[in-house]
Amino acid sequence: MSKDNGGESPPVREVGDAPQITRLLNIEVKEKTLFTSFSSPEKMAAHLGAINSDECWNSSNVWKSVDKDFAGVNSIHEAIDLAHHGWKEGGETIERTRGYIQALNPLSARLIKYGIAGTTPNVPRAIAGNLLNMRQPDLTRSQKRKTITIVYNMCEAWYAQADAVSNKAAVVAALIDEIEGKGFACEVISCANTGYAGSIRAITSVCVKESHQPVDINRLAFGLGHAAMFRCFMFGTWQSDDFVERLGGGLGTVSTTLPTKEQNEQNIYTITSGHYNNRIKIELFNTMESAAKEGLNKIVSELQKQGCPAFEKKDHEDGLDEEPVEQEEDHRDFW
Repeated sequence: MSKDNGGESPPVREVGDAPQITRLLNIEVKEKTLFTSFSSPEKMAAHLGAINSDECWNSSNVWKSVDKDFAGVNSIHEAIDLAHHGWKEGGETIERTRGYIQALNPLSARLIKYGIAGTTPNVPRAIAGNLLNMRQPDLTRSQKRKTITIVYNMCEAWYAQADAVSNKAAVVAALIDEIEGKGFACEVISCANTGYAGSIRAITSVCVKESHQPVDINRLAFGLGHAAMFRCFMFGTWQSDDFVERLGGGLGTVSTTLPTKEQNEQNIYTITSGHYNNRIKIELFNTMESAAKEGLNKIVSELQKQGCPAFEKKDHEDGLDEEPVEQEEDHRDFW
């Protein structure tokens, strides 16, 4: 279990090859809880690919039928293929998003150092007679960089538009690339959780980028934002484990993991789902323009309040001064 209350602790089950992620999230166990954690989307895909759908407690599971309008794929096998090979179209969206974000909200200038000696020439400078025409290598890439962990909660209710989910993920992926451009090494964890308060809970997490890995846009696009990552992979982990059969066909209530001061002190920062305290409403991402402006600003503001060193901290309005309260606005299930 992640954090034991002591005494008569609720029953806990852990599944997956990355229990260290569960420890990292350090979630207090208050009810019967299923933790599933994987070291990569590929490991998660292998786990789901080995499941016999006939043995799932939920007969209407993602192995039996998948609605493409809802999950973005025609079958879980298509989702598994995307996990292994990346989501090309999503990667292209992120590339377009990056330029769009920089045009609307330039977050930082990436300065290039020039000198008499370097690795590659700048032809216009050389033609103009400028002796400082050689690009000098960025040594920060070879030096030890500060590692920060971004926890991205992808829980959204069934009525969230698929485009909004993808747009939000594109903004987050572009932001992660921006943070790395500032000299930080990012570890990125996607997670989702559900349950009924005081009764049962299920939390699934997967590392979609390790700190030493470069940003693989197509892979990050699937792990952060493809509808199948949430509505096939996450759902599948819950539908196949009879430990959480009590969730029922609707798979529980929309929820989110929350940031804590203890995590922030360990350089772990959380991007909550649109469900939490209306901080980052999914509706802000319905169009790419609003996603790259209002949506991005909300995400950056949340990271600032948590003290993420990639952004100037807002000393006022510290959202962690008070105990966070998770709202259950509509008590609707996931599907």
